Amino acid sequence: MTLTQLRYAIVVANASSLNEAARILFISQPSLSAAIRDLEEEIGVELFRRSNRGISLTPEGEEFIGYARQVVEQYQLIESRYIQKEQVKKKFSVSMQHYSFAVSAFVEMVKQFGMDEYEFAVHETKTYEVIEDVKNFKSEIGILYLNDFNRKVLTKLFNEYNLEFHEILQCGIYVYIWKGHPLADRQEIALEELKEYLAGYDFYVSTALGDQSSETIASEMSIIVVWVAVIVVAVLLLTSQTWAEVPVLLLTFVSAAILSMGTNFVFGTISFVSNSVTVVLQLALSIDYAIILCNRYKEEHVSLPIREAAIVS
Repeated sequence: MTLTQLRYAIVVANASSLNEAARILFISQPSLSAAIRDLEEEIGVELFRRSNRGISLTPEGEEFIGYARQVVEQYQLIESRYIQKEQVKKKFSVSMQHYSFAVSAFVEMVKQFGMDEYEFAVHETKTYEVIEDVKNFKSEIGILYLNDFNRKVLTKLFNEYNLEFHEILQCGIYVYIWKGHPLADRQEIALEELKEYLAGYDFYVSTALGDQSSETIASEMSIIVVWVAVIVVAVLLLTSQTWAEVPVLLLTFVSAAILSMGTNFVFGTISFVSNSVTVVLQLALSIDYAIILCNRYKEEHVSLPIREAAIVS
């Protein structure tokens, strides 16, 4: 593993395709592909997922790139300080959504420490990307708002990524309205009162959680499907008149899953809801197919040998 390979991997991770990364690095696309492939073989991890829509990081690749950035940045600091004899500034970054109190605090911090010794940066982005920035070492800290709606999902992410959450303050939910509005003089407003003024309008609630909630539900659906498959197999083992029903069930379900993977590849990524429904339907249909096939085989086997009964059924 070399620093050049790490630099290549970081550029590819930031680009949308290998061709774009190769243009940025001023090397040929085959050379870049070979360097990335050699790196993956050396560490035994697939860093990038290739498809007809481009290239994207795998979960293992995201973790690796986070460490790679640290290594490259530390090398650049050593090179600048001891080889090029430059005065290197320390970097400090914060990721957040647009919170006015956080922006004000960030400005005061910059004033306090100055720009001579530190290089400050603030990234305003979505909730999930704040977590990603801290996990991948793009930012030292992230500022998030937790409430009863998102606490379970975000806490699960903190635990998965080995991140710590420290409460800095508690705040309520505020409504910004025109000073001449009938509710402007009220100290507190119930949600039901606001709904009266929204009658006749189309409105929706945005959580700013990105796609992570869907990923969480998709992972939970996978666990549910596994448990359902185990239960179904156990029931078949205890109730089937022939052991052949069990492998027929499993073979049918695996074939349906492979077909689903093929259609997903052709038509692109489908929503987690459609994918979850599809998986459940696959399991239900595989059970139906197995029962129908086995019952038909038993009917035909009454008058036909095993081979002919299997062909007819």
